[in-house]
Parts: sequence; C-alpha cells; structure tokens
Amino acid sequence: QQGDDWDSNAFRLSASGAVASIRGVTGFTTPISDGFGLVNSSNVKDLTIMVNGNNAGKTDDKGLLFLPNLTSYYDNLISAVTTDVSMEYALPESDKFASPLFRGGSYINFDVNRYSAISGKINIKKDNKSVPLEFYELTLTYEGNKIVSPTGKDGEFYFENITPGSYDVEFDYFGKSHTMNLNIPEFEGTFFDMGTMTYEINK
Repeated sequence: QQGDDWDSNAFRLSASGAVASIRGVTGFTTPISDGFGLVNSSNVKDLTIMVNGNNAGKTDDKGLLFLPNLTSYYDNLISAVTTDVSMEYALPESDKFASPLFRGGSYINFDVNRYSAISGKINIKKDNKSVPLEFYELTLTYEGNKIVSPTGKDGEFYFENITPGSYDVEFDYFGKSHTMNLNIPEFEGTFFDMGTMTYEINK
C-alpha cells in the first residue's frame, strides 16, 4: 500500500489547471480538489494506468504520470496494464493501493524490470594450446549475490538479468581457482552474444 508522501504539494494555477509536486518532480495537471498521486514506471513509457478501473492515461517518456483525482483517506486501486509491457520487461506487481491525505500526494512505484540474457564461449589457453572450458561451474558476483552458471559443450555459458558492467567470474580448473573479467557492454534488445573469450593460464 502506498501511503501519503510528505514531500508533496499541489497549487491551483487557474480554474482549468494546477501544479503538483512530489519527490522533486513537478508537473501540470487538471485541477486538484482532493488527493493526487505520481506514478513511476521505471522509465517505461506509454504504460496505461488505471485508477479504480478507469483509464487515467499513459506514462510519459520518463515513465511518469500524475494522477490528479485520487480520493483522500481511501484505498485507490492503481493498476498498470500488463499488455502494454513488451516481452523484454517484467512487471512483478501490477496493482497498488494509494491513500493520500486531503490535498496530499502519494508516490506509486511500479518496478518494471528489463529481462536480458548474455551468452558466450570460454577457451582455456595453456602451453600454446587452446581448449574449450567445458562442463565447469562459473561463479559471478552480482549485487552481493553469487550467481552460478555451468558451462556446456564448447565452453558455452549463459547468464540472465545482469546489467552492463565489469564483473569477476571465478572457476576452478584442475584444482586451482581462477578469476577472469567479464565486461558486459550496453546493448539493445533482450539478448547479447559475447562471442568467444580466451583465458590464459600461466605456468
């Protein structure tokens, strides 16, 4: 449940409009006579938002939408239309409740997560010979969590939902621990092929 946000203000601009501000975001809306809200859809634009079953509009290019007609001291049902979300995104929770104070604002956040996957192949080079790193376990540390991915035939590996950046990947090879760098670039779409990488083992 999304309660009242104390960092919120609404001002009458004219008989036909108002200025609303919440969490540093200011926008022009239709007149606000009761409560209001601000939807944040994690930068996903054109997401249709429903308020108590009625269409309230779509999020803008920044994933924001002001809701000027919320009922104060009441659980307003704020829903995101999941069919507007493309397959590369996941919307874990599509319904929220907002209960603003009178002339107060509620901040409604929909965590829309982008689905992505990377794959590639790893070769081990030793004594001027290169062989695939087949059937080993790779361990990548991401946001404090250990993510394990087994390699397959030809040294193929696969990770899901890792944001672009530089990461250390650990693996054991013939009883010794090794660490190699995995540099994931920015990419469009849901899938990126890292190609074939070579890790050289020194004597």
